[in-house]
Amino acid sequence: AALGTRPADPVTGKSLPTPTGGAIVAIDVRSGQILAAASAPRFDPRVLTGADPAGWQRLQSDPRKPLFHRVTEATLPPGSVFKVVSAVALMQEGFIDASDSLTCLGYLDSPERYRCYTFKHHGVGHGQVDIVSALARSCNVFFFAAARRSGSPPLLDWADRFGLGRATGVDLPGERSGFLPQAISAEDGPLSGRRVGDGETLQLAIGQGRLTATPLQIARLLGSIANGGR
Repeated sequence: AALGTRPADPVTGKSLPTPTGGAIVAIDVRSGQILAAASAPRFDPRVLTGADPAGWQRLQSDPRKPLFHRVTEATLPPGSVFKVVSAVALMQEGFIDASDSLTCLGYLDSPERYRCYTFKHHGVGHGQVDIVSALARSCNVFFFAAARRSGSPPLLDWADRFGLGRATGVDLPGERSGFLPQAISAEDGPLSGRRVGDGETLQLAIGQGRLTATPLQIARLLGSIANGGR
């Protein structure tokens, strides 16, 4: 957004909340080398090396948390970017193939829940979608329906293979691992709070729920898809 303006939702045109910070990371998908990594808001590093108690106090009290390195420390639900992992898991484990399709009405069972973004804002679905168009158009319903058939185990297994839920080991201090739940089993019982039951599986398929990851983990995940699996 231009300086002094608020960002707008590309679909509805409504103003979005002004972001308090952000991060960007770029890697070489052939080697895994980090080419660029930046966290915002930035600060003047001279505050850390000089005798500037007032400046240090400003940094510590800034609600935007400029000392919080979002590339390696921000752990958030990845959202629709996780659909790429779901697609890999569902196809590799034989729950869907490239020819499978369904008609997206914009919701799975009820207009009130498990919906697509386009239905929530425009009252329409994506129509006939297969795995390619479901990814291109970010169709929640396609992944809800497929995950209902597969359950959570293949999604969690492939998320683990892609490195979610554990630190990358980058040579930077304070890296966080994010959180990858575990699949529920018959022995776990109904109160196994850290495990994924049927209801959460649908949210997991679109990168929501308790699953969290760092920007660096997501960059590595997509890099491994781009390079053919390393």
